Amino acid sequence: MGYSGVKRVQQVTAGTMGYRGVKRVQQVTAGTMGYRGVKRVQQVTAGTMGYRGVKRVQQVTAGYNGLQRGKASTTGYSGYNGLQRGKASTTGYSGYNGLQRGKAGTTGYSGYNGLQRGKASTTGYSGYNGLQRGKASTTGYSGYNGLQRGKASTTGYSGYNGLQRGKASTTGYSGYNGLQRGTSGYNEVQKGTPVYNS
Repeated sequence: MGYSGVKRVQQVTAGTMGYRGVKRVQQVTAGTMGYRGVKRVQQVTAGTMGYRGVKRVQQVTAGYNGLQRGKASTTGYSGYNGLQRGKASTTGYSGYNGLQRGKAGTTGYSGYNGLQRGKASTTGYSGYNGLQRGKASTTGYSGYNGLQRGKASTTGYSGYNGLQRGKASTTGYSGYNGLQRGTSGYNEVQKGTPVYNS
């Protein structure tokens, strides 16, 4: 990631808030694997609950969620979501989304998406996706997904998901999810309201 402006500051992609003004700050890529080998290491796990033990602590309330089937609320600093089944709103610093069931818009710094129900396009720096309803392709640096409606495959460096409509499997370093249609594994989707577990 390009270093810009600050000594050893790495650029922030997908869903991460740029850390500035601190010496030796490491960037958080999508997937958020702990970066080691630097004196001041910040561990950013999936969920990104606030960093401690560093002089300049940044509170990152993950606020992924708000994933609902009916309406999506977007909370937290990064405010991923706006994931709705009908229409998607995109809010927050990175503004991932634009996740819609019909058509997908891609907005924000990294501009992941292009998530569509029919075909998936992958755009942006990390270009995760390839999220389709039928089959999932995984592309990009982290290549999370493998999000399907029937069965989920998990590939890529962090390999979060295992997002399924029926049951969710969670694999990978951070293994967020457990996104299910009925109940939620992480602090993600429920059919009624979102649950936040930090």
